[in-house]
Amino acid sequence: MKFLIYICVLVSAAWVESIPPRDCIGFYCGPACKPDEYLYSSGCDYLQPEPTCYNPNPPKDTRGKLCDYMKCYCRAPLVRDNTTNTCVELDDCPVPGKVPECTYFYDIDDDGRV
Repeated sequence: MKFLIYICVLVSAAWVESIPPRDCIGFYCGPACKPDEYLYSSGCDYLQPEPTCYNPNPPKDTRGKLCDYMKCYCRAPLVRDNTTNTCVELDDCPVPGKVPECTYFYDIDDDGRV
């Protein structure tokens, strides 16, 4: 009987080890981030957009506070390359400061309409 319990414990431990780790902030767990990323959370505050190749120093979005927003952001000094969705050095961006022609940005008014 003890042997059967021992086997069950080993199988359970192996199963838990196979689950990919998730980043957690308090009791809230977000997606599992890659090694060059960290889990960003706005808490209940203004959203700080992620630095990208096309906007390496984005200002906080002060149109309204956002609660429980979580996303994997690139670790500084890396920025997000939106064309490949990877974290890169700013010098390795496709064309620093230039938005590709196929990228569209929409202005959203206070009511959330485009």
